[in-house]
Amino acid sequence: MKLFKKDTISDEGRIKLEMVTTSQSYPIHQHEFIELVYILAGSGIQSIDGTEYQVCHGSLLFIDYGQTHSLAPLRSMTYVNILLEPEFFSRELVNVESIIDIFCYNIFSEFSKSEHSALQCVSFQKTELEEADQLIKIMLREFEQKKAGYLSVLRACTQTLFSWLLRKINSGSEKTHFCSVQDVTEYINEHFTEKIELGDIAARGFYNPDYLSRLLKRHCGKSFSQYVKEKRIAQAVCLMRDSSLSISEIMLQSGYTDSKMFYRHFREIYGEAPGSYRIRLLADNH
Repeated sequence: MKLFKKDTISDEGRIKLEMVTTSQSYPIHQHEFIELVYILAGSGIQSIDGTEYQVCHGSLLFIDYGQTHSLAPLRSMTYVNILLEPEFFSRELVNVESIIDIFCYNIFSEFSKSEHSALQCVSFQKTELEEADQLIKIMLREFEQKKAGYLSVLRACTQTLFSWLLRKINSGSEKTHFCSVQDVTEYINEHFTEKIELGDIAARGFYNPDYLSRLLKRHCGKSFSQYVKEKRIAQAVCLMRDSSLSISEIMLQSGYTDSKMFYRHFREIYGEAPGSYRIRLLADNH
């Protein structure tokens, strides 16, 4: 695994910005500095410590010291890497070893340490997206031109970016969205007995439905509909074994409202009708 050393950041201010456009995957790696990644165009998968995040225009990721990181664009992606060391903010931070320590520094003292634990990936939308785009472009221009006072401008812009991120996390606005495929499967596992559709889940996480379907197939080995069907039928079998509910009641509590679909799905998986399966199941248990 490749390790990027601190000397990757050659700028005297301990910060480096680079805009990258690529369709090539970047293998897993680590670095001895903090990395912020802002997506300007395209979409793809960013993996941090083994957790996959679906990213698109407006996504902002934070990769801490020593975390593993990889990139897999879908077709072409344009993103900005912001590489920095803590002393970029202050020489008092020269020995810190975590991005959390930066947030506990006095420039972010209004935010409590507990609010930073979920910090990894957020998405800017609508007006926020326009403002984030503009801020990133200002930072790129300042870094490239290096006019008098450019480090002060970069420091102020970076602190603004951090503050926007912390504000979103503090307000809970990220809790309704999915950043990773694990979040999606956890949501399905919690809500499969309710009316649940791929399009609705895709909208929650700002996914394209077709892409989300392929992502679930790769992650779970089955399609969205197959995944939900197996969860519901497994729930039905548990209720057959552990309750005295009627088949109709079991059907409803397993997420079905259409009896024909319930019976068809049950036969597809177990090869017989729910009633006969239950009789055999109970007989086997006595």
